[in-house]
Amino acid sequence: MDNIKNNSAVTVPIAETPRKPKTAHSISSSHKIKIKIPSITISSIGVEFNQVADMDNFLPDIDMKSIEYLHSKELHKREISNRIKQMRQGSYNTNLNNKGLIFWRHIQDQQNALQQMGESFKKNPTEVVVNMERGGTILYDFLEPYISESVRPKIVITTEKEPSRRSTEHIKKMVREIQNLAKIGFESFTIVEVSISGIQLLKIIKTIIKTFDGDIPNIQLLILKQSLGSREDPEGKRIYEKIEKKVELKHKLNLQIFTTPFLIGEDVPVHLYYGSQNQHPINLILPDESIWQCKSSFGARETLKTVMSGQVNSSISALHAKQPQ
Repeated sequence: MDNIKNNSAVTVPIAETPRKPKTAHSISSSHKIKIKIPSITISSIGVEFNQVADMDNFLPDIDMKSIEYLHSKELHKREISNRIKQMRQGSYNTNLNNKGLIFWRHIQDQQNALQQMGESFKKNPTEVVVNMERGGTILYDFLEPYISESVRPKIVITTEKEPSRRSTEHIKKMVREIQNLAKIGFESFTIVEVSISGIQLLKIIKTIIKTFDGDIPNIQLLILKQSLGSREDPEGKRIYEKIEKKVELKHKLNLQIFTTPFLIGEDVPVHLYYGSQNQHPINLILPDESIWQCKSSFGARETLKTVMSGQVNSSISALHAKQPQ
């Protein structure tokens, strides 16, 4: 059970921090005043949660506090994509630390998808997992706790992304890693990757077919696809139809596509940086429309991994359960 400590009091030196981020109550005074900020510390795993008090100034758009901001049926694909981008980028005022806003419901949706992906390793054990920076790498970080110890791969290879090269070159680099390992006796591989439009996934499959020229090893592709922003998109459907047709012709390719409304960590640099020095908070919007920032001494990426693993689910549920409705 999580060890929870409520309502810690902090001393705020107002005069010394005139531009302090508006994550607490606004006080106009030149004295040090002791105020109470809603907070919780989960000491068993070192994750701390602090509530954002001034949501009006914290959010780039106040409508972001509602899940309907992304899920309204009246929104078109382009508008959904723009809103997703705004939630990921936050506002220009970097003092607010509001990049990477995430609805708690989307965390739970992706946890369910990760659970299903983890089960795939039981059904199809693999020797080698291969992924590409950035999306594939953080996805596997999230996925690993959902894979049973008995079926975890022997080797995990991440191919580094070189900014000067096109995505096609990055894909070729990943497939060459599979080819090299197949030559020395490895027989089963799993590619873990994210997908939005399907274009990159189609390139991956084409590259595999071309590289192995008919002699394809056992390759499983576990793909997590974002559904928001791609609803009723004819071009997107055509791309995935092409993907399915190519896979049908190659019996050693096992493609499994899992869906989640919103890809966590995608296109949010502050979620991708390694190390404890990256102390950007993970910003969660809970079902009661309250906003909580969570941090740990391990840094933003490790904190997000802990949240995605489900270790703090009960504590987060308790946060919004206790709020006035």
